[in-house]
Amino acid sequence: MNIFKPHIEIISATDPGLVRDNNEDYFGVVQTTNEIVCVVCDGMGGHNGGEIASKIAVESIINYFEIQKHDDIKLELKNAFDFANQQIIKEANQNQQLQGMGTTACVLLINENGVWIAHVGDSRIYHFVAKKKRLHRLTNDHSLVQVLVNQGIITEKDALNHPNKNRILKALGIKEIIEPDISDKPISFAKSDIFLLCTDGLSNEVSDKTIEKILAKNITLQRKSDSLIHAAKKAGGRDNITFVLVKIM
Repeated sequence: MNIFKPHIEIISATDPGLVRDNNEDYFGVVQTTNEIVCVVCDGMGGHNGGEIASKIAVESIINYFEIQKHDDIKLELKNAFDFANQQIIKEANQNQQLQGMGTTACVLLINENGVWIAHVGDSRIYHFVAKKKRLHRLTNDHSLVQVLVNQGIITEKDALNHPNKNRILKALGIKEIIEPDISDKPISFAKSDIFLLCTDGLSNEVSDKTIEKILAKNITLQRKSDSLIHAAKKAGGRDNITFVLVKIM
């Protein structure tokens, strides 16, 4: 039984890119009794710590929503991030080699009331408005360069090649208390709109304008997905590339 109106098409993809041997990104998509939950994470940390942190985060967030009934979505998103944070810290405390591991996380949750988002770090969530063929970034990176951009010290273009562009100010697993950004109310959408969750392996390599052009093309969602991977690799593919596309049908 599908309780969601309108219907939804979801395509997910992950690729190690052209430079790195391992993939520290992880993603998950699940339909529970009450909602659809999409999660994308980008891990960090030596000795495979990044891979482990991102996997724990995705599985913990999904597990939280699979076993809980949710009335206050904003509160439950906060609790899910807290739960994932504690699971990563617990694993790191049990293995000295994993000390300091962490991960970004972005979550899109769809229920009968609408679309909700939450995130920490520099993995992003976008909303492509089909009627206007315009891409809107819904999240604000928790990074040093984003702070500099917000303060007008550097431009968005400067941020792409800034020496501290990988310095993240918020991540799961780094501190006992985590403060994710969470939407205050459901995000409005219309038929044919697309939501994109992605790691910086996509957003650092492919400009928002190029992503917008790809999503605006009159092609299948799968072909849009393939085009995003191709564009990120063509631009250098210097990081793992992971994303989830959610189209309102």
